[in-house]
Amino acid sequence: MEIKDFSQAMALQKELSAKLVSNVDKLRSQKAASVAATIKEQERLIAQAKVEVATSKKEKELAIKRWDTRVQQRKATVQRLEKGLKEMKKRVAEQEKAVKKTAPTPKKPAPKPKKVVATKKKLETKPKVKATATKKKR
Repeated sequence: MEIKDFSQAMALQKELSAKLVSNVDKLRSQKAASVAATIKEQERLIAQAKVEVATSKKEKELAIKRWDTRVQQRKATVQRLEKGLKEMKKRVAEQEKAVKKTAPTPKKPAPKPKKVVATKKKLETKPKVKATATKKKR
């Protein structure tokens, strides 16, 4: 019998306990069983225990395989993510280099305009001359 979960183990334990109690009650109430019968019963119990041990080993191996598979999958995921992170960092570094090459160098700030001091003299302005177009004769 394969035990898959705790409830099955508990059911088996109850069943075996009931058998044990009934065997003990029989021994108390009746004659002792013959040595040959007792030996056969013990051999049967040992065979059953060996089967249960073998089944437990198989279940353990399956569980270990599942966990190994999970660990391998997670390692692969970590490696994939680390590779992606390295590529991103590389691209960012390349973009920053490209920006530095194409970015204009910072210019010196423009000189501050000189303050104009108002004087009492009025500035003379020249009258604007309208340009007249003259036609050339041929």
